[in-house]
Amino acid sequence: MNFRVILLATVLFASTPGFAGFSSYESFSSDGGVVAPIVINDQGFFNLAVSVQFVREPYEKSPYESDEYHALISRLSVEWQGLAIQNILDTPPIEPAALSNLKKAIETAINKLIKDTKSKYGIKDSTEVVYSIDNFYLIEAARE
Repeated sequence: MNFRVILLATVLFASTPGFAGFSSYESFSSDGGVVAPIVINDQGFFNLAVSVQFVREPYEKSPYESDEYHALISRLSVEWQGLAIQNILDTPPIEPAALSNLKKAIETAINKLIKDTKSKYGIKDSTEVVYSIDNFYLIEAARE
């Protein structure tokens, strides 16, 4: 298991976005991502980086070209971050395998946010909101 964590850390460190995470989170969070601390059992503190991308114009354009839909997507693009951070911070120390459950919990929270927010913008419940969690990875916390 430690080999996987070391391999993951090496790959992240070698890649440009991963390296940026070790020195500064500004570029990651400015692109709509969040980074929050999490404790992995027997391994200590890590930072969990998560980002979500919302599709602004799905395949069928008719309901998606409205100002209301674009306002909805703009709001969701901001509000999901608070939900993700809260889910991460509320997580007790976990095993690495349980990270998939945390990702599912974040997806569930985003889906509830979408459902609750659509009516505020006059968007029908049947209107699809497409999104993807496109980054979900651990960064070893800096130790001094």
